[in-house]
Amino acid sequence: MNSSSSKLVTWNIKKNKKLAAKKRKLEAFLKLVSTDEAVPAKQKKEEDSLAESYKTLKDELKKYVKKPNSDPSFYLTEIGLKAQVNFKYYNKDRCPGETISPLFIEDIYHLLLKSLIGHLSPYPMRWCKLENPKDISKTILLVVEGLSKWDIIQNISSLNNITDIFPSMVDIVSSNIPFATELSSLHLVSDFHIQVKDTYSSLFPIEKTSERTTEILKTPSKVHLLLSPIQLVMENYPLPQSVYTSSKSENYIFTKDSYLPVTENSPMFALDCEMCRTAKNPSELTRIAIVDESLETVYETLVKPDERIVDYMTKYSGITKEMLEGVT
Repeated sequence: MNSSSSKLVTWNIKKNKKLAAKKRKLEAFLKLVSTDEAVPAKQKKEEDSLAESYKTLKDELKKYVKKPNSDPSFYLTEIGLKAQVNFKYYNKDRCPGETISPLFIEDIYHLLLKSLIGHLSPYPMRWCKLENPKDISKTILLVVEGLSKWDIIQNISSLNNITDIFPSMVDIVSSNIPFATELSSLHLVSDFHIQVKDTYSSLFPIEKTSERTTEILKTPSKVHLLLSPIQLVMENYPLPQSVYTSSKSENYIFTKDSYLPVTENSPMFALDCEMCRTAKNPSELTRIAIVDESLETVYETLVKPDERIVDYMTKYSGITKEMLEGVT
């Protein structure tokens, strides 16, 4: 017998000893937990291997091991709570002036994907947590087009149990595109959500066109510089007020009544701001400038804050007290 064969035999002997020890422990445990009425485990035939006998006992043990509670659960995180709407504080004549930071269609899409494929979903959910998605047997999405928050408020007396039925109700940015259409188009969107132009234009009033395209861009262009709605939120960009009561950008003003979809031929502008520190705000505007792609100045003006300035931050902004004298 060579050395390799000797090692193999030694290893098998050690393995069998370990299995035999485990088998004895399981037999002792099952004997303790079994009752007189319990049906004894089937005796294995003499030719059964030790490994097969151990597996049978292990299966018997599973009957006595308590399985942990793995029911699916859902709850809102900090961002989700900021988008939550509490209808119990509303009535048809008065709405509280609460500040709401709305969610986007992408947020709902990420939740649906998580409920369907669990940890295989490539998108992190920024507004909620879904525990044990693998135990979800069925996902149902019900879309009621045209039903707004205001409809619910007007009929709140007939819907006084709505918060019990739907404990987590959140605000979503209003879109001029049907919800189902916009949601179904998201699977075509790239990591930066820029290849389907309607994803961006839905934030603003859009002129209706006879044809709408969802053709994926084949070559890079300045359209690739656009941030998605979710990225805008995460970077704290001001956004239009949603259909709900108010938002942190409630003074948002449109420059036009309607807009065309963004294309690679759309003009691009650069915005630069200089800030100062006031007695009530660590960052307030003192100058704003806009230039076009040819570096031509489109707009430039100085701005004097209403609050008392405590630091002009001249070494960063170049703004001095003298420059703001007489500025309103």
